[in-house]
Amino acid sequence: MKVVNVLGNNLDMKFFFKSGEGTMCRIGLDCRKLPAALNTGFAEARGEFFTWTSDDNLFRPLAFREMVAALGQDSTLDVVYCDYAFSDSNGRLTGARRVGLPRALVYGNVVGACFLCRRNVHETLDGYDESLFLAEDYDFWLRCAASFAMLPTLLKACDAARISTRSAATASGCAARHAPSVSPRLREPGDMAKISR
Repeated sequence: MKVVNVLGNNLDMKFFFKSGEGTMCRIGLDCRKLPAALNTGFAEARGEFFTWTSDDNLFRPLAFREMVAALGQDSTLDVVYCDYAFSDSNGRLTGARRVGLPRALVYGNVVGACFLCRRNVHETLDGYDESLFLAEDYDFWLRCAASFAMLPTLLKACDAARISTRSAATASGCAARHAPSVSPRLREPGDMAKISR
């Protein structure tokens, strides 16, 4: 399992992840943006399942148990994701987001911030597109839905993750502005049709 701190954009920015028996490895990055930082960390990760979050968000332990169990029970499933709650800077719940079915990805990013995927998903898709800073997630999920089985879990939002309102506002606004340039790799005839099943 990997623990990631990707907030900040200065020479002190570090990428952290757990590997092996609870050891912590540290990789220094030179002001690289989020997609490059994610690819760097995932290239070093040794786990069977991948996820990521920023340092102002909080995954609940139940979220990992539920998502790992879902992937463990169905070998044909490649990605699971959950509803999640929003919190303010004091940790108070301010709302929740219901995720959608993969076919709704043609309208926007319905996966959101609480997910778990098998290692081979990231490897097959060749990671995040480093040219799509702030739209890297949406692009990744569009490509993922065209090739892999994805499913939301039934976990309640408050049990899954708490996402800071600051992170959520930044991500949704930037993804909307970058939407026209997202997923240039979905060029084969029928790729979008695969997503909208």
